[in-house]
Amino acid sequence: MTLPDHITQTEDGVLLLVGGRHSTAGFFNGERDPGKQSVRYFWRNQEMRSQWCLKNGIKYQMVIFPDKLVPYADKISGYGNMTSLFDRCYRKHEDSSAVIYLKVGREDYLKTDTHLSATGIKSATIQIMQNLKIDQHKQFLSHFEASLEHQSDFSGDLAKQCVPVPTETSEKLVGLRMGQYASNGVKNGNLGIIDLNINLESTRKETLVIFGDSFFRQLLPSLSHYFKKIFFLRSRFFHYEIIRALNPDVILSGTAERYLSNVMPDGQRPHALSYPLIEGRGTEPTVNFKELWNEIVDSRKLALPAVHK
Repeated sequence: MTLPDHITQTEDGVLLLVGGRHSTAGFFNGERDPGKQSVRYFWRNQEMRSQWCLKNGIKYQMVIFPDKLVPYADKISGYGNMTSLFDRCYRKHEDSSAVIYLKVGREDYLKTDTHLSATGIKSATIQIMQNLKIDQHKQFLSHFEASLEHQSDFSGDLAKQCVPVPTETSEKLVGLRMGQYASNGVKNGNLGIIDLNINLESTRKETLVIFGDSFFRQLLPSLSHYFKKIFFLRSRFFHYEIIRALNPDVILSGTAERYLSNVMPDGQRPHALSYPLIEGRGTEPTVNFKELWNEIVDSRKLALPAVHK
């Protein structure tokens, strides 16, 4: 099998991202460093977000999704000693309870993909809920087990870049999402994706806002069991204009660990709805997007200035 330069493979066939836009391996073996300014931006963002949420009676958590390189560190040769980028550069000795670095093992990742396996999705969901002091897992766990479907020919995002394309046996989650789901359908890109979910049968009657990437997006079907209303935005920033328009009970921010290679201050955020325009992307909203949007979002409040008061 031919691998591109930014992908390596362990002896037992696990594919790992070591290069690419984020020069991943370099940040995990210490050859590269995000810099003190990036670390300051990260903790300053968390401080301001936490204080604002506390003032407004909203629960807040920042979730770091560990890179797949971390649990496989001892299986990689030729790239030096791999350790957690968060542990090496960002972790603080004082209390930082609003920031969660998920506990993961090799079984929590797909073999041919950068993302979480079904086991990892379940584990991440439970960890996040427990950190929010939410323990109502019976409905989720019951539906989770019933949603597992054997898949013998899965090819992940890393596999699709190899020749020939390798496959793996995995557990696919089918029908895990509860309630009604809609998306704004950003085409040919990720930034600015909006996902909406309403589940009248949720264990809690709360509204959740999520600012995150594809790792958090994987958890949306799981989180739909807990929250009546969910608004997800693919963004690294904290968008006050969105929060005012939703009046959420809980806000979750999240990032894949490799994105800590370059953290930007929340003050540099664009308006939450401007991403498709900035990126030059079209959208194809699902047929029910307007209906769910009007149920979840008070559009009149989107015009308020995006300042944190």
